[in-house]
Amino acid sequence: MEKYLRPTSKLRKCNMNRNSLSADRISELPDDILVTILSQLTMKEAACTTILSHRWKKLWTHTTGTLDFFEGSNVLWSINLFVEMKLRHPQRVQERSPFVKWVNRILESHNGATIDGFRVHFDLDSSYKSDIDSWIKFALQKGARRFELDLERISRSSEDIYPFPAQSLIGHPTINNSLAHLQLNYVDVTRELLEYLLSNCPFLEFVSVRCSQSLVGAKVVAASPKLKYLEISDCDNMEFLEISSAINLGSLKYAGPLASLCFRNVPNLADVSFGGKYCLDIVEKFQEQIIPPSQIEKLKFDMRHIVYERFDTFPELKNLKQLELVVLAWDGFGVLPYATLLAKCPMLYRLCVQFEWFEGPIKRKMEEKECRLACLKLVEMSGFRGSRSDMELATFLVTNAPYLEKITIDTRYPTHLSGTPMQALQKERVTAKERARQYLSPKLSPEVEFLIL
Repeated sequence: MEKYLRPTSKLRKCNMNRNSLSADRISELPDDILVTILSQLTMKEAACTTILSHRWKKLWTHTTGTLDFFEGSNVLWSINLFVEMKLRHPQRVQERSPFVKWVNRILESHNGATIDGFRVHFDLDSSYKSDIDSWIKFALQKGARRFELDLERISRSSEDIYPFPAQSLIGHPTINNSLAHLQLNYVDVTRELLEYLLSNCPFLEFVSVRCSQSLVGAKVVAASPKLKYLEISDCDNMEFLEISSAINLGSLKYAGPLASLCFRNVPNLADVSFGGKYCLDIVEKFQEQIIPPSQIEKLKFDMRHIVYERFDTFPELKNLKQLELVVLAWDGFGVLPYATLLAKCPMLYRLCVQFEWFEGPIKRKMEEKECRLACLKLVEMSGFRGSRSDMELATFLVTNAPYLEKITIDTRYPTHLSGTPMQALQKERVTAKERARQYLSPKLSPEVEFLIL
């Protein structure tokens, strides 16, 4: 006679744990909770859940997160990919129609009442105007808080740029009631539209307009009370920008042609960035600018297209904590004139220098300069080549910053070698690293963190 052995309490507990682990508890949740969970995922991640079961097949179409149609990445114009992407331009043009069809198909299947954001990043021109118009209409109907339309062209051509339909935005309830973040790149924007956005969107915090050929300027008497960031870059026909009463505006970026910039009642504007031809103008006339020098805590000068050697008349930036410089360099031109600028920044804590190289015919001896940088703790140098220009600046910094805590030498992406075989790029990086170790290490105290990339 067989005996029946009753499972022990420990065995029963083990079986219960095994059953609980194998059970699909997530699918037991209500649809609205599952949609909330899916809305925290990327669009592609949410779409992958369709394979789980029949019930999950349509759930992702109700997501309320960000619909992100992103093809490519911000490294599109890095040195290693530049030539490759230029060669791929004909192929990229052929990819436009499939991309547009993909976006249209997703939008047609979306059943959610609202979305938090809408983003498109792809090389498209005005020949797809009707499709892009419908995407904008969709985003507005869904009440998107964040809207990004980046149609950056591989060819860098300014022809056939998509014109943003101002009539779609002006007066639309979504614009007035929810829009907080707007980015437009390689999209033509009119003065009328920009002025409307900056004046009539009470929740608007972030505005970026880049590579718009139609934009000539904007005059805003009373900006959005929540506006914190404003960028106008590479708009070749800009003539003026006047902003008044932007009490929460904290960051401003302008890069482009000479233009009249005027800001009134911007008490929190402490982070400014300038580039293009305007950069030279503001360096020469900084004393005349409406932003008090003592108000600036973070400053960037993108001077890759100009050569500037005199900062003698530059005002003191007594509260500046961070300085970022993009400088044009070659062996025949030293970057030590920028040391005069550093001397004007007694509270400077962090310095970033990016070198943009080209080959110059003049050779010279390295120079020396003294200037105590008592507050400088962090230094980052990118595009480091180990030549006279960057070596003398690095030597100046490690010699004159007695309380330096960390210096980073980044030898990646030397932009002066566009089109050079990868083997030559790697060889130059090895040389640059060796020179940095050989000449800078002996000058650093053991307490300083020295990072070479």
